[in-house]
Amino acid sequence: MILDKDLRALLEGTLEWGAKTKSILEIGNKEKFKADIVFQLAIVACAQHIGEKCAQILKKFPELGPSNPSIHFEKARALRNRIVHDYDGVDLDTIWDTVNLSIPGLMLEIEKLLDHDRSV
Repeated sequence: MILDKDLRALLEGTLEWGAKTKSILEIGNKEKFKADIVFQLAIVACAQHIGEKCAQILKKFPELGPSNPSIHFEKARALRNRIVHDYDGVDLDTIWDTVNLSIPGLMLEIEKLLDHDRSV
């Protein structure tokens, strides 16, 4: 499959936010995250941007989700929606777990998709 240039740009933008998230996570552990509002805001912003990129991908390229079930675009979009529309209801443990457990897998799957496209 040869990816559309707009799709490639969205996927690469998602990876950029993933890299920012990874860098910010180096600031500290979960306890520091729960105690430091600036750390929280930075991580939440990254999760929101990743989710927004995924939402744009699903909107512009709706076939991509079903054809790539290992890439959890919908979950990232759902987290973004929770952050944007109900921030007070978003649990910090959920955010921490998501950025540490789910986001790295999402980034890996996006990298695989881009690598596959480059090899075609």
